[in-house]
Amino acid sequence: MEVDVKFKLTWTPTTSNSVSLGFDSGGEGVGIGLGGLSVVGAYVTISSPDSTLHNWQFGYVQNVLTGKSTWIYGTERPATKTEKNMRFQCLDQEKGRADFFFNAPAKALSTNNLQVYLPQFKDYPRLFGKANFSQVSGASRFALWVMAYNTATKKNIVLGHQYWTIVYRIKPNPDSEDAVITSPDTGVTLLHRDAIIPSPSIRLDGPLANSGSAQQIDNFVWEHNSWQKDLRSDSSSSESEEESEDGSSDDDSLSDLETETIDASTLEIPPGLRGLGPLTGKKRK
Repeated sequence: MEVDVKFKLTWTPTTSNSVSLGFDSGGEGVGIGLGGLSVVGAYVTISSPDSTLHNWQFGYVQNVLTGKSTWIYGTERPATKTEKNMRFQCLDQEKGRADFFFNAPAKALSTNNLQVYLPQFKDYPRLFGKANFSQVSGASRFALWVMAYNTATKKNIVLGHQYWTIVYRIKPNPDSEDAVITSPDTGVTLLHRDAIIPSPSIRLDGPLANSGSAQQIDNFVWEHNSWQKDLRSDSSSSESEEESEDGSSDDDSLSDLETETIDASTLEIPPGLRGLGPLTGKKRK
């Protein structure tokens, strides 16, 4: 008879509100970092262990819930605006992310005092646009889960979750070419991690947050004292309404400033993690 293994998570997510800029080699594109989230020293205490304890793995899964950014290029004549929308939950994956997808998760095979320490988690998202922007604003919401996964039974347990959001209102600093001015509400906020508050379904499959199929990108031009949609340079994702199975997009016309493509074949996912029924959170047609 299987023993009911019990896990208790101890963790302290912390935020950073540092702002950083980075320019591409041609100086035409800019990436803006607006702080982030990190988890250091998290551990799981195990009680009622059984002989199959070595099958358990522990790690992180993070999704982007929603996001919107508005870039205004007032230095252009006429002024232009680009809006980037992420309207449904997507996988949030980047190389170097310490979670189930890119790092070997902690295993319970060699436990000391039945405590398993998780790898460090950190995420410092960036926004990408043209270097000649005059203003950028918006917000992105994230969800982070700490999960226990049994490689033999495919059982998956959520040990804890944390919502966090980044709000940004930024303008270039006229006195410095490599600095910006931020409004008081710019930065990172931990929304809650109370287990009583239900966590959204976890997406383990589907499009990546930075793929064309996950984003809708619209361009506008300032004409007749209002913003008019610029149909001549419209680069909206045609798949934002309907998700593809592999998270890819048929629209490869988006510039590198608007979307970044990740080769899905490089992802490292523990056996059985994909297709875990209700945890996949896949959109039903």
